[in-house]
Amino acid sequence: MLDILRMVVSSGKWGNVDNLMDLIKLVGKRCQAAQPMELCTGNIVRRLLSVIREECHAIVMEEQREQRDQQLARSKNAAATATTAAGKGLSKPASAAGSRPASAKKSPALASLTLAPIATGSAVMGASADVNTLATGLSNLSVTGSPSTAGSAPPTSPHGSHLHHHQLAPHTSVFSLFAETDAVRIDYGRIKSTKTKSMFVEAINEMLDEMRNLHDSIAAQSVAHIHSNEIILTCGDAMTTLNFFKHAAKKRQFHVIVVESAPVYSGHQLASKLAAAGIETTVIPDSAVFAVMSRVNKVVLGTHAILANGGLVALSGATTLAVAAKHYAIPVVVTAGLYKLTPLHPFDLDVFNLLGAPATVADEAGDTLAAGAEVLNPYFDYVAPELVALFITNEGVYAPSYMYRLLTESYHPDDVSLELSPGAWDRFFPKTAAAAATVGARKVAPAVPVVRKSAFAESEGSDEDVSSEGEQ
Repeated sequence: MLDILRMVVSSGKWGNVDNLMDLIKLVGKRCQAAQPMELCTGNIVRRLLSVIREECHAIVMEEQREQRDQQLARSKNAAATATTAAGKGLSKPASAAGSRPASAKKSPALASLTLAPIATGSAVMGASADVNTLATGLSNLSVTGSPSTAGSAPPTSPHGSHLHHHQLAPHTSVFSLFAETDAVRIDYGRIKSTKTKSMFVEAINEMLDEMRNLHDSIAAQSVAHIHSNEIILTCGDAMTTLNFFKHAAKKRQFHVIVVESAPVYSGHQLASKLAAAGIETTVIPDSAVFAVMSRVNKVVLGTHAILANGGLVALSGATTLAVAAKHYAIPVVVTAGLYKLTPLHPFDLDVFNLLGAPATVADEAGDTLAAGAEVLNPYFDYVAPELVALFITNEGVYAPSYMYRLLTESYHPDDVSLELSPGAWDRFFPKTAAAAATVGARKVAPAVPVVRKSAFAESEGSDEDVSSEGEQ
């Protein structure tokens, strides 16, 4: 997915960042529609959109910093000019003092006085105007980074100068309380591709490097969680779990019990790989999970996806392991990369499941079962968050209750649904939009009244129904 998105960013003609984000969302929605159960596809798209927003946020903050530095430099120059003008104005009263009487010059009382420089009226007015201009410019810079509304005048002090004030932006979502990018309203349409294309391609390359090193990052934490002479129960054939055990076996001696995970028997594949790596391995049927759970020290699982509430979409049979482990108070540890974290909630569990071919189950039971009963072969299980103790990810170890925080750090709230901005479809497909407009004009065209006989009234109504369905 990242390779496809890198091609879109580097070779696509998007002009500005607003068009780029719509193009990425469009490609992501097409790929997600092709494989609805591959939730990681949408996660990668959301993560890239969040990285793009962060890069644009850095660009805008740098521009605002430069503007503030320029305003500060202008204010210093204005103050220096006002001070120079005030100093020149003092020369006139000093020359006028020479025409006073000699008695006034020789007076010791007057000679002992040291007068402070007094600015002329014109210099004071000029300095005040510069200060007021600077204060007005600063007051227009609100917290949101956008100018204040023209109708709301800033408060003024008793001396007539504007006071610096802040205009807080309303939070439209709870996510915005934690997201730093919501502090500044960014116009992505004005950020051009010539300035950001190389930056975005470099960010995608960094994400690719992170994905390549993901399994090693998780495996490096295995020594802290697996101890000598432990008995560990697992199921499935997850690459993350396999590397986790292999890395721990370099420094620890432990025993792994693998559930065979019928009817796909992916546990057999994992057991053969562990045995080849020199790890003591035992394979058990799914029905023996509760019987051996009392002898297990911990359960290590891989997962297909991590939901927003901390639950899992794991291989079928994982719920049996988690429930049995909770009965014996045994911790369940999940190894997964953060790219599997999806901002979806398990409102409808059937949406997160996939039914496999019933032949794998019916062939073992015989033709009698296949002919007399409905055979279901679900491929995934939903594991509730209260059944999970820890998540070991490439970024560290987290509890299930911390998943909501990771969501705000990984994805932007505007990218959760991957909805295109208004008019994006017309920009990418102008011919389709023009054709749709033509069809709409035909539909709203006034129809020519036709007088028909009453004998054909019934057939006339059926013809209208057919024609309307054909147009739809």
